[in-house]
Amino acid sequence: DHIFSLEAQHLYDEQDPLYEAERSFLPFTGLIPFDTSGSSYRIGQEKWVKTNKWDARGEYYYVLSPKSNLNLTLGTIYSNQDFNSGIFQVL
Repeated sequence: DHIFSLEAQHLYDEQDPLYEAERSFLPFTGLIPFDTSGSSYRIGQEKWVKTNKWDARGEYYYVLSPKSNLNLTLGTIYSNQDFNSGIFQVL
C-alpha cells in the first residue's frame, strides 16, 4: 500500500507598536535633531513589522507489512519579514 500526506500552513501578521517616553535629559545627543527649548523631551518610536511565513511538509509511506513500513518526509519553510522604525519628538 502507498500512503501520501501533505500538510501546509501560512502565517501573515502585521504589528505596529508605539513607544512613547518623556525624559528630563536630551536622548540620542547628536544623532537626532531635537527642539531644545523645553525642560523635558517627549520622544516616540514607531515600528512596523510585517511577517509572511509558509510551512509545507509532504510524507510518503510504503507499507511493507502490518507491522513495518518505509517513510519519506520532505519539507520546506519560507519566511519573509519587513521592518521599519522611526524616532520622533512630540512637541
